[in-house]
Amino acid sequence: MFHKRHTFLEYIFGGCEIQLSVAIDFTLSNGHASDRDSLHYLDMNKNEYLHAIRSVGNILQYYDSDKQIPTLGFGATVPPSTNRASHCFALNGTIFDPEVDGLEGVMEAYKNALKNVNLYGPTNFAPIIELINDMAEAEKVSQTHQKYNILLIITDGIINDMQKTID
Repeated sequence: MFHKRHTFLEYIFGGCEIQLSVAIDFTLSNGHASDRDSLHYLDMNKNEYLHAIRSVGNILQYYDSDKQIPTLGFGATVPPSTNRASHCFALNGTIFDPEVDGLEGVMEAYKNALKNVNLYGPTNFAPIIELINDMAEAEKVSQTHQKYNILLIITDGIINDMQKTID
């Protein structure tokens, strides 16, 4: 008996919607933004995270059905807090509606957040993954209305909650 395996593009052409979400690491291990070796370097032409957002986002943005991209951060202190890390915050300031408009919106939200948060730590992925999972589970999907979620996590590679992330 023959079973045809459909390609990812066949799902897309068949109407499967893609939701892109972006999560950015604001932990101190990335280096202070004023340091030339920082991944968050203030010179936006040399900022590694902005380069990564642009490089990957330029490809994925065209597949995102509504161009509304939830954009989150983790590992920073977010005002008014000064001594406790937030492991999941919306870069637009609205955690109940963290979407921004397209790739330009992601880059602007990142630049604004960089000015307003303090790099801290540790690096915990689980809260971000849980939020994106909750958002995906809340979607109305069926055989005729399919959704595929992509979470782009931009980080320096250190994970402090590995078991929770795996779980």
